[in-house]
Amino acid sequence: MKSAFEQTASSYADEVYKLGPTAVPPMLYHYTDAAGLLGMLNSGSIWLTDHRFLNDKSELEHTHGTLRELLASKEDQSPSTQAKKLYDAIRLYARTESSQDIHIFSLTEDPDDLSQWRGYAREGLGFTIGFCGLTLREIADPDDAEFSISKIEYDHAKQKSVLDQALTEFERLVTKEVKSKPTKEEEIIDDAASWFDWLVGVRAVANKHSSFRLEREWRLSSLVDKDDLDKDVKVRASGLRLVRYIEVAPRAQGESKLPIKRIGIGPGFVGSEVVDAVRALCKQTDYEHVEIYPADTPYRRI
Repeated sequence: MKSAFEQTASSYADEVYKLGPTAVPPMLYHYTDAAGLLGMLNSGSIWLTDHRFLNDKSELEHTHGTLRELLASKEDQSPSTQAKKLYDAIRLYARTESSQDIHIFSLTEDPDDLSQWRGYAREGLGFTIGFCGLTLREIADPDDAEFSISKIEYDHAKQKSVLDQALTEFERLVTKEVKSKPTKEEEIIDDAASWFDWLVGVRAVANKHSSFRLEREWRLSSLVDKDDLDKDVKVRASGLRLVRYIEVAPRAQGESKLPIKRIGIGPGFVGSEVVDAVRALCKQTDYEHVEIYPADTPYRRI
Protein backbone atom coordinates (compact mmCIF):
# COMPACT_ATOMS: atom_id res chain seq x y z
CA MET A 1 0.00 0.00 0.00
CA LYS A 2 1.37 3.42 -0.97
CA SER A 3 2.22 5.85 1.80
CA ALA A 4 0.58 9.28 1.85
CA PHE A 5 3.91 10.80 0.75
CA GLU A 6 4.24 8.43 -2.20
CA GLN A 7 0.66 9.12 -3.28
CA THR A 8 1.19 12.88 -3.14
CA ALA A 9 4.50 12.71 -5.02
CA SER A 10 2.92 10.50 -7.67
CA SER A 11 0.00 12.88 -8.15
CA TYR A 12 2.37 15.77 -8.89
CA ALA A 13 4.41 13.54 -11.22
CA ASP A 14 1.26 12.51 -13.09
CA GLU A 15 0.59 16.16 -13.93
CA VAL A 16 3.70 15.99 -16.12
CA TYR A 17 3.55 12.46 -17.53
CA LYS A 18 -0.11 11.44 -17.73
CA LEU A 19 -1.09 13.36 -20.84
CA GLY A 20 -4.42 13.27 -22.66
CA PRO A 21 -4.59 12.21 -26.34
CA THR A 22 -4.92 15.80 -27.55
CA ALA A 23 -2.06 17.13 -25.41
CA VAL A 24 0.74 15.79 -27.62
CA PRO A 25 1.34 17.33 -31.09
CA PRO A 26 0.68 15.10 -34.12
CA MET A 27 4.40 15.16 -34.98
CA LEU A 28 7.52 15.49 -32.86
CA TYR A 29 11.00 15.87 -34.34
CA HIS A 30 14.46 14.80 -33.24
CA TYR A 31 17.47 16.67 -34.68
CA THR A 32 20.51 14.48 -35.23
CA ASP A 33 23.50 13.76 -37.47
CA ALA A 34 24.08 11.04 -40.06
CA ALA A 35 25.30 8.56 -37.45
CA GLY A 36 22.16 9.09 -35.36
CA LEU A 37 19.82 8.65 -38.33
CA LEU A 38 21.65 5.57 -39.57
CA GLY A 39 21.85 4.02 -36.11
CA MET A 40 18.18 4.46 -35.26
CA LEU A 41 16.85 3.17 -38.57
CA ASN A 42 19.22 0.20 -38.59
CA SER A 43 18.63 -0.75 -34.95
CA GLY A 44 14.90 0.03 -34.92
CA SER A 45 15.36 1.72 -31.55
CA ILE A 46 15.47 5.18 -29.99
CA TRP A 47 18.60 6.22 -28.11
CA LEU A 48 18.06 7.87 -24.71
CA THR A 49 21.22 9.68 -23.59
CA ASP A 50 22.53 9.60 -20.04
CA HIS A 51 21.73 13.12 -18.76
CA ARG A 52 25.38 13.66 -17.78
CA PHE A 53 26.31 13.56 -21.49
CA LEU A 54 23.78 16.13 -22.70
CA ASN A 55 25.01 19.26 -24.48
CA ASP A 56 24.03 21.33 -21.44
CA LYS A 57 25.04 19.45 -18.29
CA SER A 58 23.33 22.04 -16.10
CA GLU A 59 19.81 21.25 -17.36
CA LEU A 60 18.70 19.07 -14.44
CA GLU A 61 20.50 21.32 -11.95
CA HIS A 62 18.10 24.11 -12.93
CA THR A 63 15.27 22.63 -10.86
CA HIS A 64 17.53 21.95 -7.89
CA GLY A 65 18.49 25.62 -7.98
CA THR A 66 14.78 26.48 -7.88
CA LEU A 67 14.39 24.15 -4.89
CA ARG A 68 17.20 25.89 -2.99
CA GLU A 69 15.56 29.23 -3.74
CA LEU A 70 12.21 27.92 -2.47
CA LEU A 71 13.60 26.45 0.76
CA ALA A 72 15.39 29.70 1.55
CA SER A 73 12.19 31.72 1.03
CA LYS A 74 10.17 29.26 3.17
CA GLU A 75 12.66 29.54 6.01
CA ASP A 76 12.29 33.33 5.95
CA GLN A 77 8.63 32.78 6.91
CA SER A 78 9.49 31.29 10.34
CA PRO A 79 8.32 27.72 9.73
CA SER A 80 7.61 25.20 12.47
CA THR A 81 10.37 23.04 13.95
CA GLN A 82 9.05 20.03 12.05
CA ALA A 83 9.08 21.97 8.78
CA LYS A 84 12.70 23.04 9.38
CA LYS A 85 13.64 19.40 9.99
CA LEU A 86 11.90 18.47 6.74
CA TYR A 87 13.80 21.17 4.82
CA ASP A 88 17.11 19.95 6.24
CA ALA A 89 16.27 16.36 5.30
CA ILE A 90 15.34 17.44 1.76
CA ARG A 91 18.67 19.27 1.43
CA LEU A 92 20.50 16.17 2.61
CA TYR A 93 18.80 14.01 -0.01
CA ALA A 94 19.57 16.62 -2.68
CA ARG A 95 23.28 16.29 -1.85
CA THR A 96 23.16 12.49 -1.91
CA GLU A 97 23.87 10.72 -5.20
CA SER A 98 20.76 9.14 -6.65
CA SER A 99 20.51 5.37 -7.07
CA GLN A 100 19.09 5.99 -10.56
CA ASP A 101 20.40 7.64 -13.71
CA ILE A 102 18.07 9.63 -15.96
CA HIS A 103 18.23 9.00 -19.70
CA ILE A 104 16.68 11.50 -22.13
CA PHE A 105 15.65 11.69 -25.78
CA SER A 106 14.87 15.24 -26.91
CA LEU A 107 12.15 16.15 -29.39
CA THR A 108 10.65 19.38 -30.65
CA GLU A 109 7.43 20.57 -32.27
CA ASP A 110 9.44 22.44 -34.93
CA PRO A 111 10.45 20.49 -38.08
CA ASP A 112 12.69 23.22 -39.48
CA ASP A 113 14.35 25.50 -36.94
CA LEU A 114 17.65 27.17 -37.77
CA SER A 115 18.96 27.31 -34.20
CA GLN A 116 18.34 23.59 -33.74
CA TRP A 117 19.89 22.71 -37.08
CA ARG A 118 22.97 24.56 -35.88
CA GLY A 119 22.99 23.26 -32.33
CA TYR A 120 21.97 19.63 -32.69
CA ALA A 121 22.46 18.67 -36.35
CA ARG A 122 26.06 19.41 -37.29
CA GLU A 123 25.60 23.05 -38.23
CA GLY A 124 22.89 22.18 -40.74
CA LEU A 125 24.59 19.06 -42.09
CA GLY A 126 22.17 16.77 -40.31
CA PHE A 127 18.63 15.47 -40.26
CA THR A 128 15.34 15.50 -38.40
CA ILE A 129 13.44 12.34 -37.60
CA GLY A 130 9.70 12.98 -37.35
CA PHE A 131 7.78 10.67 -34.99
CA CYS A 132 4.03 10.28 -34.59
CA GLY A 133 3.32 12.09 -31.32
CA LEU A 134 0.10 10.24 -30.55
CA THR A 135 1.81 6.86 -30.93
CA LEU A 136 4.61 7.88 -28.57
CA ARG A 137 2.04 9.03 -26.00
CA GLU A 138 0.10 5.77 -26.24
CA ILE A 139 3.26 3.70 -25.79
CA ALA A 140 4.40 5.81 -22.82
CA ASP A 141 1.01 5.77 -21.08
CA PRO A 142 1.06 2.41 -19.21
CA ASP A 143 2.60 2.44 -15.72
CA ASP A 144 5.16 -0.20 -16.80
CA ALA A 145 6.20 1.61 -20.00
CA GLU A 146 9.92 1.78 -20.80
CA PHE A 147 9.84 5.58 -20.93
CA SER A 148 7.69 8.60 -20.12
CA ILE A 149 6.86 11.54 -22.37
CA SER A 150 6.65 15.12 -21.11
CA LYS A 151 6.42 18.68 -22.39
CA ILE A 152 9.13 21.03 -21.17
CA GLU A 153 8.04 23.84 -18.84
CA TYR A 154 10.04 27.06 -19.31
CA ASP A 155 8.15 29.38 -16.93
CA HIS A 156 10.24 29.73 -13.77
CA ALA A 157 7.30 31.03 -11.74
CA LYS A 158 5.25 27.94 -12.61
CA GLN A 159 8.18 25.63 -11.86
CA LYS A 160 8.61 27.18 -8.42
CA SER A 161 4.86 27.29 -7.74
CA VAL A 162 4.48 23.54 -8.28
CA LEU A 163 7.32 22.75 -5.88
CA ASP A 164 5.87 25.22 -3.37
CA GLN A 165 2.43 23.61 -3.51
CA ALA A 166 3.90 20.12 -3.18
CA LEU A 167 6.12 21.13 -0.26
CA THR A 168 3.18 22.74 1.55
CA GLU A 169 1.25 19.50 1.13
CA PHE A 170 4.19 17.46 2.42
CA GLU A 171 4.45 19.72 5.48
CA ARG A 172 0.76 19.18 6.21
CA LEU A 173 1.15 15.41 5.90
CA VAL A 174 4.23 15.38 8.16
CA THR A 175 2.32 17.28 10.84
CA LYS A 176 -0.61 14.86 10.57
CA GLU A 177 1.57 11.73 10.62
CA VAL A 178 3.73 12.89 13.54
CA LYS A 179 0.65 13.84 15.54
CA SER A 180 -0.67 10.28 15.22
CA LYS A 181 2.76 8.65 15.72
CA PRO A 182 4.90 11.06 17.79
CA THR A 183 7.64 8.49 18.47
CA LYS A 184 8.16 8.01 14.70
CA GLU A 185 8.96 11.65 13.87
CA GLU A 186 12.45 11.04 12.51
CA GLU A 187 11.28 8.11 10.36
CA ILE A 188 8.28 10.06 9.05
CA ILE A 189 10.37 13.10 8.10
CA ASP A 190 12.93 10.90 6.34
CA ASP A 191 10.19 9.16 4.33
CA ALA A 192 8.69 12.52 3.37
CA ALA A 193 12.07 13.94 2.32
CA SER A 194 12.85 10.82 0.29
CA TRP A 195 9.63 11.06 -1.73
CA PHE A 196 9.95 14.81 -2.15
CA ASP A 197 13.47 14.29 -3.51
CA TRP A 198 12.07 11.74 -5.97
CA LEU A 199 9.46 14.28 -7.07
CA VAL A 200 12.10 16.97 -7.59
CA GLY A 201 14.04 14.56 -9.82
CA VAL A 202 10.94 13.77 -11.84
CA ARG A 203 10.01 17.43 -12.31
CA ALA A 204 13.63 18.31 -13.16
CA VAL A 205 13.38 16.30 -16.37
CA ALA A 206 10.50 18.51 -17.53
CA ASN A 207 11.92 21.92 -16.50
CA LYS A 208 14.37 24.14 -18.39
CA HIS A 209 15.56 27.72 -18.25
CA SER A 210 13.35 30.21 -20.09
CA SER A 211 16.18 31.05 -22.52
CA PHE A 212 15.49 27.71 -24.26
CA ARG A 213 11.79 28.50 -24.74
CA LEU A 214 11.96 28.78 -28.55
CA GLU A 215 13.06 25.14 -28.83
CA ARG A 216 9.51 23.98 -27.89
CA GLU A 217 10.97 20.79 -26.50
CA TRP A 218 9.35 17.52 -25.49
CA ARG A 219 11.22 14.65 -23.89
CA LEU A 220 11.18 10.90 -23.61
CA SER A 221 12.84 9.93 -20.33
CA SER A 222 13.66 6.77 -18.44
CA LEU A 223 14.99 6.13 -14.94
CA VAL A 224 17.50 3.28 -14.80
CA ASP A 225 18.83 1.80 -11.57
CA LYS A 226 22.61 2.12 -11.41
CA ASP A 227 22.80 -1.58 -10.52
CA ASP A 228 21.23 -2.40 -13.90
CA LEU A 229 23.44 -0.15 -16.02
CA ASP A 230 26.08 -2.78 -16.67
CA LYS A 231 23.60 -4.81 -18.69
CA ASP A 232 21.54 -1.94 -20.13
CA VAL A 233 24.01 0.81 -20.91
CA LYS A 234 25.65 1.16 -24.31
CA VAL A 235 28.30 3.55 -25.62
CA ARG A 236 28.38 5.39 -28.94
CA ALA A 237 30.56 8.03 -30.55
CA SER A 238 29.24 11.59 -30.80
CA GLY A 239 31.78 13.78 -32.53
CA LEU A 240 34.96 13.40 -30.48
CA ARG A 241 33.14 12.12 -27.39
CA LEU A 242 31.98 8.77 -26.13
CA VAL A 243 28.37 8.93 -24.92
CA ARG A 244 26.46 6.54 -22.67
CA TYR A 245 22.91 5.69 -23.71
CA ILE A 246 20.16 3.09 -23.52
CA GLU A 247 17.98 1.76 -26.30
CA VAL A 248 14.19 1.52 -26.26
CA ALA A 249 12.13 0.16 -29.13
CA PRO A 250 8.67 1.79 -29.06
CA ARG A 251 6.17 0.09 -31.32
CA ALA A 252 2.54 0.83 -32.03
CA GLN A 253 0.28 -2.16 -31.53
CA GLY A 254 0.70 -4.55 -34.46
CA GLU A 255 3.67 -2.61 -35.90
CA SER A 256 7.24 -3.84 -36.26
CA LYS A 257 8.88 -0.46 -36.91
CA LEU A 258 9.42 2.80 -35.08
CA PRO A 259 6.56 5.31 -35.57
CA ILE A 260 8.65 7.45 -37.95
CA LYS A 261 6.63 9.48 -40.45
CA ARG A 262 9.07 12.08 -41.82
CA ILE A 263 12.79 12.67 -42.31
CA GLY A 264 14.11 16.18 -42.93
CA ILE A 265 17.30 17.07 -44.80
CA GLY A 266 19.37 19.83 -43.18
CA PRO A 267 19.82 23.22 -44.86
CA GLY A 268 23.60 22.80 -44.93
CA PHE A 269 23.41 20.22 -47.72
CA VAL A 270 23.58 21.21 -51.39
CA GLY A 271 22.44 18.90 -54.18
CA SER A 272 20.03 16.00 -54.51
CA GLU A 273 22.45 13.20 -53.64
CA VAL A 274 21.65 13.43 -49.91
CA VAL A 275 17.94 12.96 -50.62
CA ASP A 276 18.80 9.94 -52.77
CA ALA A 277 20.96 8.51 -49.99
CA VAL A 278 18.20 8.94 -47.39
CA ARG A 279 15.67 7.38 -49.75
CA ALA A 280 18.00 4.39 -50.23
CA LEU A 281 18.48 4.09 -46.46
CA CYS A 282 14.71 4.09 -45.92
CA LYS A 283 14.29 1.35 -48.52
CA GLN A 284 17.13 -0.67 -46.98
CA THR A 285 15.56 -0.48 -43.51
CA ASP A 286 11.90 -0.92 -44.60
CA TYR A 287 10.87 2.68 -43.93
CA GLU A 288 9.85 3.36 -47.54
CA HIS A 289 6.57 4.97 -46.40
CA VAL A 290 8.45 7.85 -44.73
CA GLU A 291 8.11 11.33 -46.24
CA ILE A 292 11.47 12.94 -47.02
CA TYR A 293 11.50 16.74 -46.99
CA PRO A 294 14.26 19.33 -47.51
CA ALA A 295 14.61 22.14 -44.98
CA ASP A 296 13.14 25.39 -46.19
CA THR A 297 15.33 27.43 -43.85
CA PRO A 298 17.88 29.52 -45.79
CA TYR A 299 21.33 28.83 -44.40
CA ARG A 300 24.80 29.49 -45.75
CA ARG A 301 27.77 27.94 -44.03
CA ILE A 302 30.75 30.30 -43.69
